Amino acid sequence: MRAIGSLCLSLAISLALLTGTEARNADSIDKCPPLKVRRNGPKDVTDVRIDDIKVIAALGDSIIGGFGLMGKGNGTTTINTVIEYRGESYPIGGNDGAETLATYTKRYQPKLKGASVGEHLVERCNLEYCPPTEYRPSIDNLNGARSGAVAKSLDPELDYVIPRMKNYPGVDFENDWKLITIQIGSNDQCGSCTSFANESTVEAYTLYVESAIERIQNNIPKIIVNLIGNLRVSALLPLAEAHAEYCPSTDTSVNYFTPKAECPCLASQDQTDTMDYLADNYDKALINIAHKYRARKGGDFAVVYQPYDINFISFPVQALSSLDCFHPSLTLHKYFSKIFWNSLFLPSQRKPQHYSYDPNLTLYCPKQKDRIATK
Repeated sequence: MRAIGSLCLSLAISLALLTGTEARNADSIDKCPPLKVRRNGPKDVTDVRIDDIKVIAALGDSIIGGFGLMGKGNGTTTINTVIEYRGESYPIGGNDGAETLATYTKRYQPKLKGASVGEHLVERCNLEYCPPTEYRPSIDNLNGARSGAVAKSLDPELDYVIPRMKNYPGVDFENDWKLITIQIGSNDQCGSCTSFANESTVEAYTLYVESAIERIQNNIPKIIVNLIGNLRVSALLPLAEAHAEYCPSTDTSVNYFTPKAECPCLASQDQTDTMDYLADNYDKALINIAHKYRARKGGDFAVVYQPYDINFISFPVQALSSLDCFHPSLTLHKYFSKIFWNSLFLPSQRKPQHYSYDPNLTLYCPKQKDRIATK
């Protein structure tokens, strides 16, 4: 009987492997089973599997730039701590051992191009202007994000990313399938009580984002736009204020890296309410944009919206950078990489709408039949 039971177990395992029903979550992408190489490539954008992605890119602000994610390091705040850790950025970081959408994708497509690596001093935009010469192409690669960027900044970021992609070594620009992640809006919220207020309206935000989407559609073939929802900036403050032992002094005379110093609209409840209103309505605009540019049979372009409602008070304070208790730490970047990786494979009606901290969160291991969900 024992021999028969062992034989049945072996047959069950073999059948599971053949039918693609084996366990499909893991605590590390390296523990996910590989995918068999497809005989034929995607017939259109609705048929793109994760291993079909050959090029990865990103646009956005300091979050995508990886600003401050390693914290203070030596316990002090100096020019040497004002660093963007591009190689650890959750959507596009390509450092060895990093936990990012790029490294997860590379598990299935080893020839993936475009991931940013390493680190450098901050590349900063102000609310009106992004200097075009601050990129470091050997580090940034196809990460066009800039600290301080607003929706208006997406256009100058594309001024860098599009020609860089066209001339990127090893990229077949016309034929390779591409994935570009866009996350923008935090600085728009933080500028809503300043002289930038007219540029941070829902109407202005929508115009700038949609203009960037149209530019991508018109200039980059075979691409999926991974459009991340807005972080509610005000939600970071309660977590920071609850942990004075971890967070730096809020006295701006001795420390310029604090939530209220970096986001002046956190200064009053009325201004915070305006920020929350903008975040909610920015997201409605993004949902409408994703619907307008949704995947179509026979097409080679699609926009996918990923909800981003994070219950930050449920997270440990170490989710915030010890540099300023405002930017995400490496811990939170890793968490973001998991939730947005898992969401990539879920159709819009099944994507989680809200996220609270789960210390046991695992990664989804895609099956042979899985496609990047474009509807």
